[in-house]
Amino acid sequence: MDILLVALFLLICWRVKFAKINEFHKDYAGLQVSTAVKGVFVLLVFFCHFSFYIDTMAPGNDIWRVFARLMGQLVVAMFLFYSGYGILLSSRKKGEKYVKALPKKVLALLYRFAFAVTYS
Repeated sequence: MDILLVALFLLICWRVKFAKINEFHKDYAGLQVSTAVKGVFVLLVFFCHFSFYIDTMAPGNDIWRVFARLMGQLVVAMFLFYSGYGILLSSRKKGEKYVKALPKKVLALLYRFAFAVTYS
């Protein structure tokens, strides 16, 4: 797990853009940036679930154990925050039609999830 965590950290740092001194990025909270951040948290949630299937007490998992203990459920909370932020930006951009279509999309997702859980 430590190798996966270090690989994720290096992947995150690979295309980091630094702001100029005394200046912010103009698009620091845009949809593209928030989607990238959400992707990081998706991977961290995946790692958390994956860690239940391996022996995390084995050597080579020290960094992961400390990280998982410090982060706890914050990984899931941040994923949900950025997902909600993306929905907010989409609703502002696409308008009322998008908002009215959300319940149908959520119900379709719940149906697929229930089907997968029932028949697996």
